[in-house]
Amino acid sequence: MPPAPSNDLYSLGCILHAIHTHSGPPFSNRNSLSNLRTNIEEGLSHHLIASQWRKLADDVREVLASLVTRYPNKRLTAKQFLASRYFEGLLVSTLRFLERDSFAAKSSEAQAGFLKGLGTVLNQFSDKVNRRKVLPSLLEETRKHNLVPFLLPNILHIATMMSPDDFRQEVLPSLKPLFAIKEPPQAVVALIESLPVFELKCAPAVFRDGES
Repeated sequence: MPPAPSNDLYSLGCILHAIHTHSGPPFSNRNSLSNLRTNIEEGLSHHLIASQWRKLADDVREVLASLVTRYPNKRLTAKQFLASRYFEGLLVSTLRFLERDSFAAKSSEAQAGFLKGLGTVLNQFSDKVNRRKVLPSLLEETRKHNLVPFLLPNILHIATMMSPDDFRQEVLPSLKPLFAIKEPPQAVVALIESLPVFELKCAPAVFRDGES
């Protein structure tokens, strides 16, 4: 059969599988026609591949089962995928909350409350997602000094996994101006409490410059 949107939805399922299982595609055919037939007939037709999904959230398992399936007519359409419970799951909803327009539309209280609970979610993201999606959003919000006490713990949590060079290039430029603020007091306290991380990630000369 010629390529159709259902092929793209299957590919999307493979991408989601790789993201949520921190592995590759559901299976590899290794350029072997016999492997391909086995995977289709035993893996997809008998749902054996689903055994890899036991530790995943219900919303993720549900959408994978409707994308990584042998029969195109049983796969979700793009519209059905966008309307699925997947977008109500914790990880996806967290990323959507952090989007610039979404975050800006929330009240200061809602923003602070979200940031307080974010630390319990960060470990569920891959390092790549934290570095490329979460961290830039958090750094952008450091201009709001009232949020600094809630932003810093999350930023530094991600930063602990970074090399000193990456920290100085990706994080320090956004955080260095914060050492000049005097209000609110909670932000100043948060900065003082974060000094051990700065000392660990920065060369002595850079650290002393930041303190001054």
